[in-house]
Amino acid sequence: DTSSSIVSAVSRELRPRVKSFGEVGDTARQEEYLTLKVHGISEAGPEVKCELVQVLHNRLDDAVLEVLSLMLARNPMCKLSPEDVHFIQKPQRLPETTVQYSLPPAVHDNLQAVFYYFHQNLLQFLHTPKYTDTRSQFLWV
Repeated sequence: DTSSSIVSAVSRELRPRVKSFGEVGDTARQEEYLTLKVHGISEAGPEVKCELVQVLHNRLDDAVLEVLSLMLARNPMCKLSPEDVHFIQKPQRLPETTVQYSLPPAVHDNLQAVFYYFHQNLLQFLHTPKYTDTRSQFLWV
């Protein structure tokens, strides 16, 4: 599959590279962007270019999310930067999924206890996030 081979070739280029003796160039600037080159018999159409960019973007997002998840799994006390929070929860964007449950009438008299029990169970596998910047615009909603 051409797209996966291009993406894997690009991901190999993402690893830090050691400069050859005498090589010039500002590596800090080079690491701020990614160049995607498509080669073929004829020029790639706009739909192919868009699909390749989208595949690459998705793979990079997945890699970043995996690193963040691993970091938080190893040390739940790690603090998230505003950039981390915005990456995980895009600003001004509605949630992709909303789940609603209805509770049977039998528990309506004990809602506080049910919510406490639910909260305790969530804390067994979810961690309360820590932030490097505690201003409200940088916190999860």
